[in-house]
Amino acid sequence: MADYIWFAESGSIRIFYKKDAKEITEWLGMNQVFFMSITSFFKRTSSRLIIHTLEPVQLWGIHHNDFIALADARHEIEKLLRKMVTGSLILSQERMESLQFETAMQRFQRLMQSSPDVIQRVPVQYIASFLGITKETLSRIRSMHLLSIY
Repeated sequence: MADYIWFAESGSIRIFYKKDAKEITEWLGMNQVFFMSITSFFKRTSSRLIIHTLEPVQLWGIHHNDFIALADARHEIEKLLRKMVTGSLILSQERMESLQFETAMQRFQRLMQSSPDVIQRVPVQYIASFLGITKETLSRIRSMHLLSIY
């Protein structure tokens, strides 16, 4: 059960799940990001999601009970929670649409626009998994991307 909302002040994190003995990267976050398993946190149930730090991180966390009490007492915390949940829903929908309607190259380009340092900070197998492609396809796309830059 997810008991905490986390904030990574620095470092990189991935959230993944296992399916058929394969790790599927669902989310990558770097520096100044909130993260949690939303369903587990709010429904108070176990989660299939696994949080993995990819480099040293400076983390801050707040326990579910403390956060809910704070949100009940302070309107600005409740507003922050709404922004976090709304942002997460938007990211989830954009990711689903990206996987359904964009090519692998388009997904890679979108990732490079939103998180250009991901290539230096995240291992290739996790980036490929996040993009829904193989490591070999990612290698070809990176080569084509580099050629288009020069």
